Amino acid sequence: CFYFMMPHRVTPLDVDFMRRLQTKASIVPIVAKADTMMVPDELADHLRRLHQIFAGDNPIRVFDFGETNIDTSWLNEDDNASIHSATNALSEASFTRVG
Repeated sequence: CFYFMMPHRVTPLDVDFMRRLQTKASIVPIVAKADTMMVPDELADHLRRLHQIFAGDNPIRVFDFGETNIDTSWLNEDDNASIHSATNALSEASFTRVG
């Protein structure tokens, strides 16, 4: 489930809704209109607050993009390297930014 959040804040309603939703669907949190944040520091602060929500004492579970059982035997060497590169990049991504 893609959950779009406002770019400048996360309301208690957002947190409560995601806590209830996490037992029913995988959540992909998305900061909508993140490009409207004029100062990159604002975005960094907002993402830090989001990280506290998703990794704090009572974390909200989000969709895990890690693919552990990919059959790469049919790929050539270049394709196989691309798959591993993309998998590593996705595992490092915490949030999606839509502009």
